[in-house]
Amino acid sequence: MKAATGLTVRTASENAALSKAALTPAAAAATTIIGKLFKGTGYTGDYWEVTETINAAGCSDGSAYQIQDFGASNGSYNNAVRSYESYSGCTTQLWDDANFHGSTITGTNRTSLGAMDKKANSAKWTP
Repeated sequence: MKAATGLTVRTASENAALSKAALTPAAAAATTIIGKLFKGTGYTGDYWEVTETINAAGCSDGSAYQIQDFGASNGSYNNAVRSYESYSGCTTQLWDDANFHGSTITGTNRTSLGAMDKKANSAKWTP
């Protein structure tokens, strides 16, 4: 299992301001989005864009990715995720404790997390 690389956090307003003209073909080809973790329900608010910069196929080729501890990687998302989207052939699984322990929720896209709302502390993206 690979650790996700190229982790990016963009606010909703920053993302809206990012124009297609600012993206070069080389940059687009070198980065693959594997998931987005949102601070709002229904894919709203600030989000953590989880990307892979080495493997352009994401999970489509059988690769898997993980973040063991949101607190260590991006503390503002620890116990803050309320919805998520999965990309590049990945399924997202969130745990309420670091190192993949505790309650969990799995799926490709979730507009809300029910009992896991604002509890996620670690994640994996698998085929």
